[in-house]
Amino acid sequence: MGKTWQEIVDDRQEIVNSIEEKLFFKREQILSLMISKELSRYDSKREFLNAEIRKEERLLDFSKENLAEAQKNLAEAQKNLVEEKRRFVEYWATHQSEKETLELEKKSLAEQIDSLVSEISEIPQRTDGYTDMMGFYEKIKKLTSEKKALGFFKLAAKRVIQKQIDSIHIEIAPIQSRINSAKDEVQKRISSLQDRIKAIDIELTKPR
Repeated sequence: MGKTWQEIVDDRQEIVNSIEEKLFFKREQILSLMISKELSRYDSKREFLNAEIRKEERLLDFSKENLAEAQKNLAEAQKNLVEEKRRFVEYWATHQSEKETLELEKKSLAEQIDSLVSEISEIPQRTDGYTDMMGFYEKIKKLTSEKKALGFFKLAAKRVIQKQIDSIHIEIAPIQSRINSAKDEVQKRISSLQDRIKAIDIELTKPR
């Protein structure tokens, strides 16, 4: 995200202030040389400082021009913002019934979404085979504990138990698939409602 005009103005003002501080310091150095009793020894240094000052002065002029441009753009942006806000308020003042209709629709959509979210959480319990699936998971839990309890060298016994676990997972799969499909269908309805809410928000907040 780009900087706002206010941030650009602040940055350029900081640059101007920095250059002015440097110039003040270098001019102070020149004054110190001028009151020196051995001025001839510092001629070369004084010339160097004068050259640096001229360079900083050119940079300062350029920076002040940039600052003035940014300030002009900021003022224009603020003016446009005020005008945009005026048009926005004026539009909805003359379209109050439209605004109320959109806000009521948005509220209704939000309530429908809340209801559907609750519905998703209830899908597993309402799905045919859910009770059996819970029993299958309990069997898997029990078999897994038995498998872990076997000694390190009980490989054959472990394979037998693992086959039983795999067989149970196969029985669970179609039940879980029905649950997932039902959830996906509800989620599609939720997404559609959310899209409509986004469209309403855009309509309620877009510039006029």
